Amino acid sequence: MYSPTFLADSRSNSQRAPISNLSSKQRVAYFHNKDVGAFHFGPQHPMKPERLTLTNDLVLGYRLHEKMDVFCPPRATDEELMEFHQASYINFLKKITPENAKLFPVEDFNRFNINEDCPIFAGLYDYCQLYAGASVAAAERLASGASDICINWSGGLHHAKQFEASGFCFVNDIVLAIQHLLRLASVSRYVLIVLYVDIDIHHGDGVQEAFYLTDRVMTVSFHKYDNGNYFPGTGDFEEIGTGFGKYFSLNVPLKDGMDDESYIVLFKDIITAVRDRYRPSAIVLQSGADSLGKDKLGGFNLSIKAHGECVRYIKSWQIPLLVLGGGGYMVQNVARCWAYETSILVDTEVPEELSPDRTNFYALFGPDYSLHPPLVGKVENQNTKSDLQKLAQQVLEHLKALEGAPSVQMQEIPTEKTKEAKNKDEELADSREDANADYRYRRRLIWHDNEYFDGENDHDRDDERQMMDDEF
Repeated sequence: MYSPTFLADSRSNSQRAPISNLSSKQRVAYFHNKDVGAFHFGPQHPMKPERLTLTNDLVLGYRLHEKMDVFCPPRATDEELMEFHQASYINFLKKITPENAKLFPVEDFNRFNINEDCPIFAGLYDYCQLYAGASVAAAERLASGASDICINWSGGLHHAKQFEASGFCFVNDIVLAIQHLLRLASVSRYVLIVLYVDIDIHHGDGVQEAFYLTDRVMTVSFHKYDNGNYFPGTGDFEEIGTGFGKYFSLNVPLKDGMDDESYIVLFKDIITAVRDRYRPSAIVLQSGADSLGKDKLGGFNLSIKAHGECVRYIKSWQIPLLVLGGGGYMVQNVARCWAYETSILVDTEVPEELSPDRTNFYALFGPDYSLHPPLVGKVENQNTKSDLQKLAQQVLEHLKALEGAPSVQMQEIPTEKTKEAKNKDEELADSREDANADYRYRRRLIWHDNEYFDGENDHDRDDERQMMDDEF
């Protein structure tokens, strides 16, 4: 139906400029490979990469691609993936297939946490290369100054660890992208201060762990927390970082049932305080859609408009921004959410009605055929006003512990400071070779089904997948 030109590679040889003040009209780049939605975790697995095909279909149907630079990014190379992940783990992912899996020792499956959550499926390594390559390419374009906002909805897989898979995530594209931003800035002799914000319903544990010992990245995660009983079991307020990274990890643990008003007020109050205290020069936003109401593995009551308001608010700061996907297990609602948030990022209002000439998958969006279906489920809001006020106060006290933002804003630095930043990065890399951080847990995500999910429009149905396969 639509055929925009997808450029071959965003990684140009153009001179990299420091990330600096943005023009009033923000330049947006969109990264998508049509093949990334063709993979299949298994018929009963909640993770459905076809949600990316649906998202892109709506983006094209609303003609939002006309407002962006659109790229088909290259795959991440083995070497790029190994910039964070252990070589033995990447080699394992590269070699194993469903056909030869029985030839691998059981110890490898245990070592790399391969299980029902993270199964071996056809094209697994290709899938990892595609979504990670898009995030790396987006990070490079953002660092070059060629775009002010970069979008990769296939990324945001925040649970993967350096040595293992976790929570449907095999490689951590977010960590790779942030490392890429930091390295490019260092090469240009600039200090880059990165703020990572996570609005997935699950704690962004893989990203927090990766930067737990550094002050060059501040991680802020808004998520459901149930005293270690909800996947991944981490994300307590007391997890604040250590060493150079002390106070640079911030967690906002929430209970079931968060509604629009409560979430937006809390989010804006906290993230504004973080911005003012930390003064980031670049932001990476993980926009996981499982925090929407009625998600299969969620437990909040957020509408698509409320979720999008978080994106809109951060965009309004006019700080260079990388926006990534994440969780989301009601594929139609994921597609609605990310298409709507794309419209926000390109400053374009779109009609709520979904019509057959706007999507190739019209039948999947019934019975309401709307971009904004009602998503308030059966979950009672267990977050009282007093609880949220207390939480906000705790956050403010936490931020006071910061002795100002690390180093300086984005400015040229003398050689000795460059060496100091490099040394910190090397120390961080060395620490990752040590034993796993003590706040880590190995848990299963797939078994934490949302008890409030009503089964309506469940997306495990083979006929829906067949419909999508027929289109592509």
